Amino acid sequence: MLGDLSPKVDAVKARALGGQKRYYYVFFTATDAAARGKGLCSKLIKKFQDIARKDGLPIWIEGTTDNSANVYSKCGFELVERITLGKGVVDADGKKKKGGDGVVTRAMIWWPRGADGEKLIPVEEKNEAWSVSSIISGLLLLSAVYVAVY
Repeated sequence: MLGDLSPKVDAVKARALGGQKRYYYVFFTATDAAARGKGLCSKLIKKFQDIARKDGLPIWIEGTTDNSANVYSKCGFELVERITLGKGVVDADGKKKKGGDGVVTRAMIWWPRGADGEKLIPVEEKNEAWSVSSIISGLLLLSAVYVAVY
């Protein structure tokens, strides 16, 4: 089932990004159950958006639950498509179930906006080198996720 995720997400992502090759990808966020409801994930996402805004790049994320998709939506992410995996084989929790509905993930994107509120569509650069802010933001994300989980 997980082997189906990448090709499906890649196809949806390619359509949503319209050929844009540079973007941030938040692969995973999680909050310990005892720390939920305190806005930790939203704060983390907003910090990440600040970095992406400075770089003029969109952020791609997948909401694996209704709750996570709602958090991302409140942070300005737009639902691109709901992707179902394992339909007919597993239930919504991923447990084997013949005829099951499958597991749904929500492909979402956030675009930086200009002062006029319009989406800033980045101009592709020929230099593919990692920027300092890309590296810092990745470390920030990993640190924040680690802190939120542990």
